[in-house]
Amino acid sequence: MARWITAVLLAALAGCATVNETITKDGSEALSIDCSGQALKWQHCYEKAMQSCPSGYDVVGKKGRADAAPDDRVLGLEPGDYAGRSLTVTCK
Repeated sequence: MARWITAVLLAALAGCATVNETITKDGSEALSIDCSGQALKWQHCYEKAMQSCPSGYDVVGKKGRADAAPDDRVLGLEPGDYAGRSLTVTCK
């Protein structure tokens, strides 16, 4: 039962990556994708980039630490401090 509840909670949080329009240093239009938090992972940023840029995208910036290894997670969440992750992409 506990695994089912955890799975439902993680599924509910999976769509929480946010997208904001931004401008790169060279003046190009880009998207800043934030997938920070304990329940999100880098994969959520890449999935949101694919949804936002159906024709493909190029990564122009990435900021944040690597995801914790599965064995280092507690109930699917990363231990320790708040995990900050952001990805900047340009759509093709």
